[in-house]
Amino acid sequence: MVFTLDTIPQLLMAYGYALLFPIAIIEGPIISIIAGLLVAGGFLNLYITYGVLIFGDLVGDTLYYSIGRYGGNYFVKRWGWLLNIDGSKLLRLEENFNTHSAKWLFFAKAQGLGSAILVAAGVIKMPFGRFLWLNFLATICKSAIFLAIGFYFGKAYVSINGYINKFGIITIFLIIVGGILYFLRRKKYI
Repeated sequence: MVFTLDTIPQLLMAYGYALLFPIAIIEGPIISIIAGLLVAGGFLNLYITYGVLIFGDLVGDTLYYSIGRYGGNYFVKRWGWLLNIDGSKLLRLEENFNTHSAKWLFFAKAQGLGSAILVAAGVIKMPFGRFLWLNFLATICKSAIFLAIGFYFGKAYVSINGYINKFGIITIFLIIVGGILYFLRRKKYI
């Protein structure tokens, strides 16, 4: 059997939570929707599924945080000049992140650039306990929403995945355009 978006429900019915957990680490939203569909069909238990999705999502987010915490400074020192990142910008990011960490982490859960924000939390060495707690609160909300969508509208998971991808692409595009406009305005080109 080929591993595609269309075969995931059959694989989950066959292997259950043993497969749900690793997929939740890699891809949270669409697997939550598919799991909601399977809960509605009686193939998975709601409470166990919800717990597995939350735990898997937190493990994945902790991996991103760890990448930033243990590899981020090396990356910035070696390649930061390509992205125009230096120590002073990291210090400003750290100050901003410390005062608005809850907003940043909830924003990370709501759109496609979440992994970059999670890595940034590691780079600035946000206290892990605070990171985990705020991320846990955001994950509870996100997982519940996607699980409910899957429970009630799960048969449309292929088209929902397309909408999630389009939303992520639009968000990335708007952030890039905003960054360019900010840069041009700061350099007094506009």
